[in-house]
This record gives sequence, C-alpha cells and structure tokens, in this order.
Amino acid sequence: MDFQKFTDLYSSTLGEQPPSAERLKALNDDLSLKRPDKDIHYFPIYADQPNSWQGDLMFEPWLNSSGQKILQAILCVININTRYAFAATVDYVKNVKAMEEREWNSKNTRVLLNNKDASLVLRTFKRIQENMTYEASVLNNSAQFSKTPVQFRVDRLYVDEGSEFMGVFRQDCDANNIHVVVFKASTGTKRRLGVVERSTERCVV
Repeated sequence: MDFQKFTDLYSSTLGEQPPSAERLKALNDDLSLKRPDKDIHYFPIYADQPNSWQGDLMFEPWLNSSGQKILQAILCVININTRYAFAATVDYVKNVKAMEEREWNSKNTRVLLNNKDASLVLRTFKRIQENMTYEASVLNNSAQFSKTPVQFRVDRLYVDEGSEFMGVFRQDCDANNIHVVVFKASTGTKRRLGVVERSTERCVV
C-alpha cells in the first residue's frame, strides 16, 4: 500500500464545499459544447462533510457451497475522499415463490434469491463497520499514522433509491446518527454515485 498517498488523502478529508452556481453553469455550458446533441447536466461528486461514503450493491455469478448457481450480492462502501473501500457478501435466502412461479421448462438453472432485503443488507453493513474498526487498528500500528490516527467512521452515506437501503436499514442509520442521502435516478443525480459504481466494476471480496 502507498501509505504516503493515503496519508495525504486522509488528511484532506475535511468537508468539501459544493461548487457555486457560476461554476456549475460553466461546466454545463462546456458539456453542451462538447455534446450539442445531448441534454447533459453536470452533477458534481463531493463530500459535503467529513466521513462521507457511497454505498451500492454489486452482483456476481457464483457457485455456493452446495454447488448451486446463484447471483451473489456484495455490498460495497467507499470513502469519497480517499477511495478507501470495504466490501462484504450479503446473506441470502432462497426465493421459493419465484422459483415455483418460474416456468418448469426454463433453461435458467440459477437459484433465485432474496438478496436485496433491507435487513440482510443492514447485517452486512454492520459487518463492514466492524471491518473498518479492525482495518483502522492495523493501519494505526504504522508509524506513519502515529500523529494522525486513522478512524473509519460513516457519518453520511450516499445511496440509490433501492429498497435495500430503506426500511430497517434507514431506521438503524438514523438511530446511529448516520445521515443517509438518496440519489434518485429520476432526477439524474444518481450519476453522483459514480465513485462507488466505478469501484463495483472491479470490486473483489
């Protein structure tokens, strides 16, 4: 690991200020000139307070311990400033109803799952928070962090409007002072989740 690069990034994780209206207009005008055939708007990615993260699910075809084909959900949480990422697999249960409703002659042999359940995703998020504590303790054993100890903490979490981040997930975050910000695809602001969405393309558990 490049400790110096991470140290510099970690030290700069003070909240960023949103770009001014003038800056946004200039960026949008520049985009319009490059793509005159598209109605493109610029949606900046910034951390408007320290300890800001983006979270999303990725799905990976997998053979489980029983040799069954499944689509394994993986929760990825990444810090906006440092790009330090954590990932963990989401527990799942078989979707018996969907399996029964699937056509008997379907060539799809994949076992259908309920892996976007908010309670299951919350359980994984709790594990990731435990991993953050452990990872910080490992990093803080390095002399480079003796003056500025690392502390991974989620104060703000940016997510999409998926059901896995609603219900009990949202309630638990509220109870633990984690401010959840939902970016909706319908308003175009889901593009601001680009940090985590790019990372899930190459995320490895």
